Amino acid sequence: MANIQVSDVRDNLSDCINRSHYGKERLIIERHGKPVAALVSVDDAKFLMELEASMDLAYARDILAKTAESDITDWDDLKADLGL
Repeated sequence: MANIQVSDVRDNLSDCINRSHYGKERLIIERHGKPVAALVSVDDAKFLMELEASMDLAYARDILAKTAESDITDWDDLKADLGL
């Protein structure tokens, strides 16, 4: 991964995009020496979104499994217990 200043990105945006797209280079954009953003290829961005979605799905499945194992009252049973 290469680090590049915001001003350099502004002055050379087309080149930065080409480096990311064609060269598959990941650019860390810095302002005053601190990372503030990244420029990655569309393929990398899609991969990250798919990874995030699979992590969300795994988390949801884990919660559902824990919920199935716990003592949860059915809505109809709760209403009956409360006399509703």
